[in-house]
Amino acid sequence: MVTMLPKNVDADQAADQARSILNLVITSDVNDYYIALGRKPFIRRQGFFTEVTGAPVIDQDKMEVILQFLLNSRLEEAKNCIANKESFHFSGTLSSALDQIQRECRYRAILVSTLSGPELTVRVLDRNLLDLDKLGLQQKHYDKLVQTLQHTKGLILITGPTGAGKSTTLAAIIQHLIDANPYHVVTLEDPVEFLFAPRLHKGQSAYSMVTQRSVGVDCASYAKGLMDALRMKPEVIAIGEIRDAETMRTVISAAETGHLIIGTMHASSAYQAIDRILAQAGTDSRLVAQMLANNLLCVLAQNLIPARNATEQDPRRVLGYEVLFRTKDLAQLLYHLDNQSVPPARIRELLSAGGGIDWNSCLDELVRKEEIQEEVAAALKSLE
Repeated sequence: MVTMLPKNVDADQAADQARSILNLVITSDVNDYYIALGRKPFIRRQGFFTEVTGAPVIDQDKMEVILQFLLNSRLEEAKNCIANKESFHFSGTLSSALDQIQRECRYRAILVSTLSGPELTVRVLDRNLLDLDKLGLQQKHYDKLVQTLQHTKGLILITGPTGAGKSTTLAAIIQHLIDANPYHVVTLEDPVEFLFAPRLHKGQSAYSMVTQRSVGVDCASYAKGLMDALRMKPEVIAIGEIRDAETMRTVISAAETGHLIIGTMHASSAYQAIDRILAQAGTDSRLVAQMLANNLLCVLAQNLIPARNATEQDPRRVLGYEVLFRTKDLAQLLYHLDNQSVPPARIRELLSAGGGIDWNSCLDELVRKEEIQEEVAAALKSLE
């Protein structure tokens, strides 16, 4: 259960309570906060919503102070957006000296207008950077992914819905790459979520270096940032989200020029990811399919599933996924494709044939290992 921090009795009450809420954001292990007029703040931990114990109901004064703390000189800009029924996106760093220890956290947020007034959603970033072998992949799929990451050119896609842990997986892959190789990695993110430091490799006078750029702050768009990255001599380019046909086309072209490209996109399965890429290509779908045939190394489609014994107090989730690895059969299927879509049944066959696994089989394995409930697996299974 999350509890509010003690109040500073010398402060104005509204400012004091607002500060306590923001101190909670800094110090707790929760990533998502929901602050709206007329109710207490809510948190979301591992998919479960909980009211913050001991927190005050948010009134206009408290909301105003919270926004002043977060936005400073941009407060009027945010108010104008809300007045015009537009959302306001922002990010930053919160810091506070608590118990003589300076603590801070990075966050991104969105302020929107609702029926009851402005509502603020805050997502804390860089809270849990996991090692690649701790994500929850089966050992054989972890080994195959590590082998795939030895390629110096090609395209790896991480897909799934919002909140599926794609950014965490991308960060774990980046960390693995810079731990193993003296690489220069360029990331394009919106916003930057995990921070990476240069790393000196033992026995070598060589560093790994990660150049991180925030789209909308350091570059105008993913497509523009990607063109810049190609001139920065990286071995690896990581893209926080592939949103449109222009970015995808540039991504595939970059893979062809001798770079390892790792990107995330919204797609619930390996088939849907490939199908969406080809659909976005329109009349160029045949050419894009051939480019994928030459460059696609892996599609990891993932989601987070409530663990078997998950509770409100311990809302653990486990990784469910399907993973498609490159094979000659997959390359030939894409290269000789004569329309804008791939046959889903054929992709399902290639999932296991290439050393990967399909979504339903992964769910069955999680049930067998007693990591998730059978009823949950049945509800999540895709139709064959």
